[in-house]
Amino acid sequence: MEHSDTCCVHCTHVFNVENLKEERRRSVGKQHKDVDLIKTLAFCYEVDEVKLRNAIGYDDTSFSVCSQCFNSFKATYVSLNKCRNLCEKLKSSTSTSFINLRTILSASREECDADDQIHVDTEPPLPSLTPALACLGSTARKRQRNIFTPSKSGCTPKAKRKASTKTPKKNRRRPQFTSACKPQDEKPSPQFTQSPGPKVKVHLQFKGSSRKTDLKGPGKLACRSIVQKQYKTALNHLLTIEDAKKELVNTVMKNISQEVQALCKNKESTFRGSNISRFSWKSANKELESNCPLTLEILKIVAGSFTKKKETPRVVSSMAILLFNRNHQMNAVQSINSVFMFRGHVRTRQYVPRTKDGKMMPILLGGDALSVERGEAASRSRLDAITAEDRLDGFIWKSEDWHRHVISLEVGACNTMKLYYKYLKIL
Repeated sequence: MEHSDTCCVHCTHVFNVENLKEERRRSVGKQHKDVDLIKTLAFCYEVDEVKLRNAIGYDDTSFSVCSQCFNSFKATYVSLNKCRNLCEKLKSSTSTSFINLRTILSASREECDADDQIHVDTEPPLPSLTPALACLGSTARKRQRNIFTPSKSGCTPKAKRKASTKTPKKNRRRPQFTSACKPQDEKPSPQFTQSPGPKVKVHLQFKGSSRKTDLKGPGKLACRSIVQKQYKTALNHLLTIEDAKKELVNTVMKNISQEVQALCKNKESTFRGSNISRFSWKSANKELESNCPLTLEILKIVAGSFTKKKETPRVVSSMAILLFNRNHQMNAVQSINSVFMFRGHVRTRQYVPRTKDGKMMPILLGGDALSVERGEAASRSRLDAITAEDRLDGFIWKSEDWHRHVISLEVGACNTMKLYYKYLKIL
């Protein structure tokens, strides 16, 4: 048997002679981990094992197989051994009665085979056989023509005709059955719930591949509405999906948080101003419209529908109260609300402002000697407090001209009352 040692004896794989470590070729004449390659080849291709060994040679190493073929032969060899062991184990546990039954069945089978052979030898050829079959000595009978036409059943098959699209449904040929045919039980056709409207197909493009898919349910209706620029309808379809509803709520909450955070960080904001005389509801409302449009719309829905003159103070006041937890320097609106709610015994608390370093800014509180004495006593009584605001850190008590402070308080009260009357007129 002529063969090149650079090729696999089983397949067309060519070995790389310069790098045989990666090739891992195996010789056919040797056994590799109890795997007999010649025996496996003889079993797979139904060849005599002795002839195959003589053709290849017992110790010839020029015939080799590649790693892929060896793995296939190894799996086949292991499976054969397992099958042989299981059969022997099964036969070892056979009972005596089953062995007797097997002997009787094998004897009766041999008798039947002998009778069939005698019957075939003695049976004369049928007259209906064709000369060609009679010459060959075949025992096959010629089928009659009437077996192709089941006239007795009353259901004669007819040639198929392609249904034309131009032909109406009423004029199409229907299968004709007589009463002799057995009625078939009508099975209920499965009902599939499909979303209304035509099919929507999406083609997704990736870097190295693409994907086509058919949308179903609310996602299909939402995608179709987006293509038709019906965004309100698309949003309503998305809200029917629980996961999409949660994601939409999270997105709205994130946008509101960003708007409010930007408003609190702005030092020039109207809400952080401490001068009440310069405060106006229109400027605060314009600031909300420019910086917090989404939050403003939600506050308008909560506050209710009113005229613009009545709606603006309510929305701005609500925003200032909500922002007080984020930034305690919302002074102007806080002071106005404290004046409005004075009769209801509602007080707002103003903390001592801090510097950028976190230290308390000193605040000078002037008054008569009695006021200074009371302030110092209050500071001493709060030395054990936890927070700096509770300890009154940053307050400096000093005795000054009382009349000057009274005049300043009168001016501040006058401005406050003017704003109060102005607010009452708006309401």
